[in-house]
Order: sequence, then C-alpha cells, then structure tokens
Amino acid sequence: MTKEFVGMNGRIVPSAQANVSVMDHGLLYGVAFFATMRYEHGRVFLWSWHMERIQLACTKLSIHWEPGESDEASDMLLRNVHEVCKANGLNEAYVRITVTAGDAPLGLHIGNYSEPQTIVIAKPLPLNLRMGARAPKRLHKLELHRTTAETSPRFKSSHYLNNFMGRRELFAALGNQDAEGLFMDSHGYVCEGLVSNVFYRKGTVWHTPDESTGCLPGITRRWVIQWLRTLGTTVKEGRFSWDQLIHADEMFVCNALQEIVPVRALSDSHGVCKTWDEFMWTSAAQKDHTPSTMMISQAYGMTKKQMPDMDGNVE
Repeated sequence: MTKEFVGMNGRIVPSAQANVSVMDHGLLYGVAFFATMRYEHGRVFLWSWHMERIQLACTKLSIHWEPGESDEASDMLLRNVHEVCKANGLNEAYVRITVTAGDAPLGLHIGNYSEPQTIVIAKPLPLNLRMGARAPKRLHKLELHRTTAETSPRFKSSHYLNNFMGRRELFAALGNQDAEGLFMDSHGYVCEGLVSNVFYRKGTVWHTPDESTGCLPGITRRWVIQWLRTLGTTVKEGRFSWDQLIHADEMFVCNALQEIVPVRALSDSHGVCKTWDEFMWTSAAQKDHTPSTMMISQAYGMTKKQMPDMDGNVE
C-alpha cells in the first residue's frame, strides 16, 4: 500500500502518524475551519482569497493563526501545500487545508486560542475534473433544509452534519447519478448546493442567493460576481424561489474544485421539473451579449492560466 503524506503545522508526515489532541476544540466542539482548492502544477487559484476567508473565521473565534496574519506565513503554507503534493506524487490535486482551534479546557471556551493546528491533505484530482468543460449536472431539490448559519457570514466550518445528511438524502433519491443536491433555507428560498453555490440567468440578469439565506460566500462565487460586474452585467443577489429557478433561462453551480458546472435539469421528490437545451450553456454569449455559462467558464480558465506558479512561471 502506498504511504500517504500530509502537512502538519508545516511538517510533512505520513498520514498514519498525524494526529490532534483529544482536547482540541476542533475535535470536541467543531471549532475548526477549512478550505478546499485545486492544486495544478504549482498553482492554487485565488489563494489569497482562501486565506482571507479562513482568517476572518479565526478572528471571529479568537484563534491566532499566523498564515492569515502575514504574507510570509501565508507563502510558507502555500509552499507546504506544494511539498505535500510533491510528496504524494501529485501534479494536480484536490487539497484541503484545515485549521483546528487547538487545545483548551473542557467547556465552552471564551478566551483566545494560541496554538491552532494546521493540516494539509491532498488527494488525486478526479479525471473528470482534469478535463476541459465540466459535464452538466442535474440539480435535485432536497427535502432537508439548510440549517441556520452560526455566524454571519457563514464560515466553512467542521459543523458539517447538515451536508452529510443532505448527501445521504440525495443518494437515497438518485443513487450514484452525477447530481448535486439543492438546499432551500428555512423560509423556502433557494440557498445553495451541497458543496456549491448556485447561479441562474433570466434575460440579461444573473442571479445568486444572498448571504441572508445562510449560503456560504464561496470563493468561486465571489470571482463570478466580480467578473460579471466588471463586464457591466447585472448580478442580483437576493432571495429566490424554486419557481424562479424553473423559469430560468440557464443555470450553473460552482465551487473551487469543480469550478463552473452547467445545470441540465432540475428535479424534486416528484421527478424532473425542468430541462435545458445544451445550446443555452454552450453558446459563447446570448443574442443580447449577456455572458453565458460557457463564456464564464472560459474566462475563469483563462484567468487561472495567467497566474504564475511557485517559480513565477506563467503558462
């Protein structure tokens, strides 16, 4: 069996030897935050945004986390990501960085956390994510609602039971089909996918749920909103109904690993409610010049290629 390596506070260690204390509040109470990202030939796209979001969460919980507080420490963590991928023989990888609060006395701690643990795990990027345009997915409305966020904004924390239960519901409904589950919030508005943010276009306007629904303000979501608005395209953040999705002209879901994924159909417990013609997301732009899903995906890919690798090289 091939030995796997992980990063543990800057060191490279066999995964079987990596551990956290039983008194770590990340283990005891879920006081831990994480980021998932693509590592591609020495590059991690939007690295500073990932660091910024983890640091915001750490600040909220009084966790003193050096990589989020200085560029030098951030660069050292990025180098550790590179070393972990290299140790595992990976040029393209799914990377997860987890920051746990560290040890503290048993109970609900109100003080500072001075010794957090930073863990880097890498695994091979699936073949379907190493290819070009992503295959369109079915988006299935879950009966389980998204839980109310513990903080505003929602952080990517180890409180993940809601997502686990949603994934089990999706599997019970559709088996191993290539589908994404869709959470509605407690008021019945569209929130987010199991592991993604949601966008839909109606006419010349792109729409995405706002943070009041409890959705995670994803890194790729942030890039899409910024890029569309730079072009002068209207992006509306708000509360939207299931019926509005059904009447959308096109849709996609997005995250840092899968990037931009077209939605080919909507379904709920009664079956398929809506399908879209492939032309809607493969055209370069609509007749009114509103960017299509394909155009957004291509722009995302081109922007990534302009980013230098660890040695300063650009594709």
